[in-house]
Amino acid sequence: MYYQEAIRDHVEIFPGVKSLISDLAPKLPLGVASGALRNDIETILSTAGLLKQFVAIVSAEDVTRGKPEPEIFLKVLERINAQAANRNRLDAAECVVIEDSKEGIKGARRAGMKCLAVTNSHPAELLKEASAVVESLEKVDLGLLETLCC
Repeated sequence: MYYQEAIRDHVEIFPGVKSLISDLAPKLPLGVASGALRNDIETILSTAGLLKQFVAIVSAEDVTRGKPEPEIFLKVLERINAQAANRNRLDAAECVVIEDSKEGIKGARRAGMKCLAVTNSHPAELLKEASAVVESLEKVDLGLLETLCC
């Protein structure tokens, strides 16, 4: 309980995240693939007012092998496709993962997905396996993400 309160009191969302998610969520199904615990993920997203923007959340408890294995990304895709009532199912090649770690980039690539790396946690030279690298999500929009898939 105290841990959850501490998370709520110290949530810092990187610049550009809220506006990007708000722009994308009405147009695309969004998912979270995180090595964190589900309760922590939901607390952070809820505190930031973003929880309802995601149709699928896969956490550490949902997979047997974490990043750089592709399991977590493929599970998110599976859950997004399970919600696909009024749209076509997505293929992995149509997905763009936003990551800030080398392990996440490797996992996304192994899942057959494109990856946009953000230099939140590591410098660009360590994230070079991504399809593209940006310094901030403030510089990202739907158009950029679409160019990664084509």
